[in-house]
Amino acid sequence: MKKLLLFLLLIPCLAHAQSGTLVMNAGVVSWVPVVVPTTTANQILYSSAANTIAGIAVTNNGVLVTNGSGVPSFVTTLPSGITLVAPVLGTPASGALTNCTFPTLNQNTTGTANVAGGAAGSLPYQTASATTSVLAIGTAGQGLVVNAGATAPAWATNYGGMTALKVVTSDFTSTTQSLVTITGLSFTAVASTNYWIDAWLDVTTSAVVTGVEFGVTSSGTSPAVFCTAQGGTGATGATSLTEIIIASATATPAFLTVSASEGFVHIFGVVKSGTGSPTISLSALKVTSGTVTVKVGSVLYYRAQ
Repeated sequence: MKKLLLFLLLIPCLAHAQSGTLVMNAGVVSWVPVVVPTTTANQILYSSAANTIAGIAVTNNGVLVTNGSGVPSFVTTLPSGITLVAPVLGTPASGALTNCTFPTLNQNTTGTANVAGGAAGSLPYQTASATTSVLAIGTAGQGLVVNAGATAPAWATNYGGMTALKVVTSDFTSTTQSLVTITGLSFTAVASTNYWIDAWLDVTTSAVVTGVEFGVTSSGTSPAVFCTAQGGTGATGATSLTEIIIASATATPAFLTVSASEGFVHIFGVVKSGTGSPTISLSALKVTSGTVTVKVGSVLYYRAQ
């Protein structure tokens, strides 16, 4: 009780110039000041050492972290030792996606997407899983179809779902007495597949009367052909002819046996492609001598059955 009275009597005598703590040690009363550092607005105080208070410098838009030694500070870039845990997201509210960059799709603020690569009019498509390619734009009047191998989209001039092949740029001519493929009127087929073909040929012959012959050829092993060839012996007033083609690479009887005549030949029917990597084509020959000409615009339509 005496010590407590002595303690109370000493309180008014202690200096009050600085904040601190009143301490009694072995009957001796003393005032231990607390050192408060000079701070600025928004600073956070921490113990920089034992019984030492310091302020953490403020960084705008910063995050409070500690360094490898445990000293706290504000940073704008997280230290490498921090592991982020993905949050569980709910359903986001609708709105425009901004400030985001993707490897191939760049989403802009209007919500439309731009695909890198490809010229104007090109169409992107998948050539394999997670592999994108670009199909260049076709020509006027073409439609989008699946190619003969059923492996990719392709452009083709369609006729009732059929692909059209034409003699273009220049007329096809031949003077040989064996069947020669008419340039532009052949296609790569799927092996052992039936195709419907329909061809219209605008044909002329030189000033001889031996005529011209035509054939349908399907390469590979064990092809089959059953087609009809229709035409005439010449131009206006000529005799019409209808011939049946029942074997690959076999010539028809002669058409256009009137000297220097022009006429149309219609070939249509079913062709079965051979094995391997077959092609199907129309061919022509000139009988005995002279020249056969298949004119620009002659066309072959085909489709797999």
